[in-house]
Amino acid sequence: MSVSTDQIESWTNPGAVQSAINSHTSIRSAIAELEFPGRNSPDVFLQGSYKNHTNIRGDSDVDVVIFWPSVFWSNLSETDKLRLGILPADYSWQTYDKTIQEGLTRHYGNDRVHIGKKAITISFSSGGYVPADVVNAFGYRLYDANDQFEEGITFFNRANGQMIVNYPKQHFDRGNRKSEETSGNYRKVVRAAKHARNFSIDHFLLAESEAPSYYLESLVYALPNSVFGGDIRDALRSLAAFALHPSPKLLCQNGMTHLFGENETSWSIASAARLGQSLGEIL
Repeated sequence: MSVSTDQIESWTNPGAVQSAINSHTSIRSAIAELEFPGRNSPDVFLQGSYKNHTNIRGDSDVDVVIFWPSVFWSNLSETDKLRLGILPADYSWQTYDKTIQEGLTRHYGNDRVHIGKKAITISFSSGGYVPADVVNAFGYRLYDANDQFEEGITFFNRANGQMIVNYPKQHFDRGNRKSEETSGNYRKVVRAAKHARNFSIDHFLLAESEAPSYYLESLVYALPNSVFGGDIRDALRSLAAFALHPSPKLLCQNGMTHLFGENETSWSIASAARLGQSLGEIL
């Protein structure tokens, strides 16, 4: 089974973005109706494929973060917090999360809002929108030995209380640089790789849960820039070969966290290998 060159070239095209913008704008309006401490309002921004310009036709939802940076967790010890004058917050994530849950439910209605373990899924009652997965996040600061920090976001699994940390700004910035360094071809290959993954799933070569877009994008990012200078099929073949034997120490595109691991926010090397095998069969 070999995919035609014309089809592969068509896979590089970006998907529509206006529906994602509409969903984002609607959620911003809903959050503007709510009251938060100090009369401040959270920052509402996109993350994921629509933010990173790697969305493809058929992407079924948009990822939205409702971010409150005034409260943050960190990797500091209690002694270091005192030394830096960082005081305990009097506003909890649970209170923040409840405020947003109730506000979104009032705005959209019970039948349009589903509270999941990590995200709040919103469906819209009219066309021109895509469903949104909303994450309610506080800040996270990863400090180094010089008291400088990288800022991420943190939120909690509602089912088990596990804290989850991510770095969407770093993910976007590094992807943007990679795109500039490869004359835009990096994002073309990401989009083609997502279509190739979907093709493999549709033809029962790969399980649907094996290669989420975030992990796939990080795997493409890890390829050397020289891969992105030629034929798209050749780039996908390089990806397939790379996926068969990736380094277990590989970092996510954000450059902050490991891609492979045993926790629920990590990928498995075995899944990457199955992706590589399936891509090899269709290329």
